[in-house]
Amino acid sequence: MNQDFRSFCLLNHGSHCRHFYTSLEAQLACDAPCFLCVEQNAANTCTGHLEGPGVDLLVTGTPCDPFSVQRSKRFADGRVKQHEDFSLTMETAVDMYLKYEPHVGVLEQVKGFIMPLSSGQNATPYDRFMEAMQQANFQHGGYYFVKLQLDADVWLNISRPRLALLAMPTGIFLVLQEDWVAELSEPIRNAEAEAGREDDPGESGETQAADAGDDWSQELERELATASDVQVPSAPKPVGRRAGRPRGSVSLRASLQGHTQPIGVPDLRVADRLAASRAAAAVQRKQRTDEAVAAFGPEHLLVQLGPLVQRTVGAALIASIRKIPERPARNDAGKKTVVQQILDGDVLTCSASTIARLAGRAKNLVQSMLLQAGSAVVESAGLLWNVMASTCVQAAATSSSLKPVMMCVSLRYDETPTKVRVTSLSTDVMSNEQGQLVLVPRSAATTPALLSRFLEHLKLAPAARSTQQTATHAKVLQTQLDVGMLFARDHAGEKRFAWVVTTVPTVLQAMQRSTGEVQLACVLESFGTLGSLAELNRVSSAFPCRVKATTTDRYSANYRTEEGLRAHFGSFQFVHLLCDCHRCSSAIGNSLKSVQSDMSGAINTALALSDLGSVKVLRDMLTAIFFEELTIHHESPPPCEYRAEVFRLFLPVDGGVPLSVQKINRRRRFILQAMLNGPIDAVDRLDHYCQWGCCRDAADTLSLMALYCTWALVPFASCKPPLKMLGSATMVLLGVLLGQKALMSHQQQLSLNLELETSLRKKQKVLAAQGKARSWPVLEAARLVDVTACLRSLLEIMLEPALGARGIVTGHTRALKFLMTSAGMCGVHVYLRLPRQSFPYQLFSLLDDASEAAVQRIKDFPVCLHDEFTSYFIEKGYIGTETGLAMLEAVADILFVDVAGIESGHSSAREFASLRSRGWVPTLETLASRFVLQERQRSLGKTGILGFSSSKRKANRPDRPKRKNPGGGGAWRAFNSHYLCGRKLTAALATEMSRVYRSLSEAEMQKYIEAGRGACLARRQGFPSFPKSVHQRVNRPGMAVHGHEQPGEERLDGAGIVAADIERADFAVVPYAGDTLAERYFDFKLALKEEMRKQQALDPAQLSEEEIQILKDFEHGAGAEPLPAASIWTREMNGQLLSALQASPATRPRMASYSWCPPAEQVAEACVRGTH
Repeated sequence: MNQDFRSFCLLNHGSHCRHFYTSLEAQLACDAPCFLCVEQNAANTCTGHLEGPGVDLLVTGTPCDPFSVQRSKRFADGRVKQHEDFSLTMETAVDMYLKYEPHVGVLEQVKGFIMPLSSGQNATPYDRFMEAMQQANFQHGGYYFVKLQLDADVWLNISRPRLALLAMPTGIFLVLQEDWVAELSEPIRNAEAEAGREDDPGESGETQAADAGDDWSQELERELATASDVQVPSAPKPVGRRAGRPRGSVSLRASLQGHTQPIGVPDLRVADRLAASRAAAAVQRKQRTDEAVAAFGPEHLLVQLGPLVQRTVGAALIASIRKIPERPARNDAGKKTVVQQILDGDVLTCSASTIARLAGRAKNLVQSMLLQAGSAVVESAGLLWNVMASTCVQAAATSSSLKPVMMCVSLRYDETPTKVRVTSLSTDVMSNEQGQLVLVPRSAATTPALLSRFLEHLKLAPAARSTQQTATHAKVLQTQLDVGMLFARDHAGEKRFAWVVTTVPTVLQAMQRSTGEVQLACVLESFGTLGSLAELNRVSSAFPCRVKATTTDRYSANYRTEEGLRAHFGSFQFVHLLCDCHRCSSAIGNSLKSVQSDMSGAINTALALSDLGSVKVLRDMLTAIFFEELTIHHESPPPCEYRAEVFRLFLPVDGGVPLSVQKINRRRRFILQAMLNGPIDAVDRLDHYCQWGCCRDAADTLSLMALYCTWALVPFASCKPPLKMLGSATMVLLGVLLGQKALMSHQQQLSLNLELETSLRKKQKVLAAQGKARSWPVLEAARLVDVTACLRSLLEIMLEPALGARGIVTGHTRALKFLMTSAGMCGVHVYLRLPRQSFPYQLFSLLDDASEAAVQRIKDFPVCLHDEFTSYFIEKGYIGTETGLAMLEAVADILFVDVAGIESGHSSAREFASLRSRGWVPTLETLASRFVLQERQRSLGKTGILGFSSSKRKANRPDRPKRKNPGGGGAWRAFNSHYLCGRKLTAALATEMSRVYRSLSEAEMQKYIEAGRGACLARRQGFPSFPKSVHQRVNRPGMAVHGHEQPGEERLDGAGIVAADIERADFAVVPYAGDTLAERYFDFKLALKEEMRKQQALDPAQLSEEEIQILKDFEHGAGAEPLPAASIWTREMNGQLLSALQASPATRPRMASYSWCPPAEQVAEACVRGTH
């Protein structure tokens, strides 16, 4: 320590200094007394207090020379570590914390401490210091560090940026005991007790004054009480002041006495009223916080249910409500915070860097918020479901009329390879010697200490030679979990049922291998969202019937997974359905076995065109071919029936084709019909028959071919078709038979994306809301209507002539056609019709016909043909009863017949991963968090066409004034149209336009005024005011007025004068070649757009405005009325739990259906916002 600094400290703080050492090493060694004790002859008692911990505050300021950017070559390799004072911070300062373990520590350094060690790496000295602190073995726990960046310009006119690290022990934040609520409410109870003692009338005034001697109100009360004893008012007299009082207090007291003597103020008891008001305010605050906590369920359930993570989330929610001050009500129309934008799904498509720039936050903070939001949503949703289910079961247990009937767990899972970044570690299990591959989260793989702690949590010990690898591809498992509960209530001698279904969010999981054992572990981990299997079994034990319905594909590992789940769901009845989409795929693959070479060619073509820029290359090649091989004929095109067959086969526009595909196919048909209009079935050359007015010359024809025809032939890159799937893009490439159309149409009906699947379910709810019979996917499968229609179509195709064949159809081609159609029919029969004719499909046919004959038909089936659920259903006597029909309707509502929704989620996840992987491959945590938040928005109905239009559409503002003369004329607009012709508007050009317009002469201005009047007339006639091209000359419907002005007439409003037609000098016939291809194509697109809009309004797969209004009216009416079968829940459920219960139409008159979506966003927002 510098001698001058020691002298400065002793002169200013001599009475507070006890010890001074020359260095940190000397203080840690304690082998000699400090020089201050030596000077004061107290060397014998110098080192006694430094033997162990017990320091309250430790302030260290290690030398900044190694880290300061003022040094020359500060960022050179090894420059920082080679400094002689580097070890003082990284070793000696850490030893100080390790020896004394202070309650609070402060470390001061320069800003270079958080800058990289060298220009070639990202690690900073701060990271090295944190690693050293993590590896230190503290006896009383570690420390949390708060990084603060300060500057001396707050107090001085000199800028001295510094970094301060505030160290606080971890024990301050680890409040995880179950009785922590009592600890939080203890200060409130103490305050109420003290308030009660102050209000005790048995206490004397002297005791109250003595207890409140430091309170200014009690001091004022004593002064006023003393002054009230004086009877005769007189001028204030100076009296002797008390010892220790500053000057001026005597006159202040006398002035108070002079003001109070004439009035004679009695005893006000200010302190009593103040204490009482404080106690009342504390009680009100406690009552408000108790009500806010109770909105999410009973407080004891929030901190007792589920594993430690969910209990911690519940404790964090309660602590956030009680400790954080009251916030204003959230206004979605106002500015949202970053957490709200993440939870609402507004920024899920943006990168963390973009969100950080928009919000003005640090990138690492935004990344942390994204991960925390996804994790909090998953854990809080599981916790709230446990609270809700426990509350319902408890209400049923204490009620004599409400009884649990059935719990159904619906499960769908599927895996797919995805480009994500995961870290794996080869280690040895502590219980045996087998090697295991462990997937390590990114946050746990940063330092060896965190990795060791992570493995200890998994009860794993790192091997002596553990290898850590980072992979960029992994097999990701996606799981969808739905839980439903059916209750029955006796009401007026009849049974009423209530069905509550909940979609539980799950996360993406990475698998090392696609085996049944690995997949079983991942599926069991998905049930951890509900707390654990123990929590699920605890809640389900109250239900006499428990069903587990699973839908997977036909992969062999799925069968092994289901067999493994039986050991964990022993009391559940299993229903395992195979995906109809994959069954249909197998049927198509069975039909394509005889054309494997064609399929290989299609796949190779798709692979060749999958690279970036391949479409442009192919179009350039087609352009070159057109320029060299195209033959132009100046005559009318000959008729060609073969072209219509090709269009119907390769460019279909009906028969279940989606509207988006119809639009593209119609445009392609129009261009190919106009440009490649030769006899394509008779000649092997490229012909274009150019009629009068079609093209100006040969160069114009070739330019149109390059511009339009190349796009019509190659509109986009060809996608790679799977080996057993035949999509529309593959059909365009293959085009073998019309027979595949029936299969393709059937497949498109089954493999609907998630939005369309939700829309179809809502359509069935509309029918139920109208009192009509509705259907379910499993009931549609049991009816066999679509399978029968597909087989009938294939049988008709077998007898029809083949389309798309040029010339004579040979016997080989006819045999191939018979082979493919018969193989397709066999595949449909084996993979689709036979499974649907058996159980459990036929059991759900009772929802169509529940007569005694239908029940007897089900019972007459041999017992060996029954599945597990059907046998249980018949043995327990549910079949044919009202309770049994309610159970079948509940299971049908939650049972899926395909994994189309899982495949849709795969597509979304892969798309996000592929976009992000162009710069940096995303981690599994980032992808899983985004997936969870996006799936939550989808379950809330905030995605898709209908959800987006209802949630994102801006509300109309009636107070906003309407625009005056939108799109009309005027001199200024006429000048803009003339001056900006062919130029792009910029800020400099706008300034120049304003200057030129103001400097126009009267004659020039008059020209633009007249043009503006003409533009107004054109606008009133339905034409654009200032069209930019001839394509805008089309009259808009509804804009034209009756009758047109004649030349020379003037309008009554003085808007303008109609100009007369200019007479020609010669009266020769002017040739009119007709509209060009560009003009005809523009008119065609306008007409097609209007037609597609009408077809979309009539699309049977989408909800109409009337149907949407029916659902809204039903929800509004159900919300206004009391819950018919679940009114007992209202005594236990309130606030957020009850508001999340949404009524849904049911078919049976005495059955009420509800969907309960846990308010996880509110809990996640409270937890995440409490940490930032």
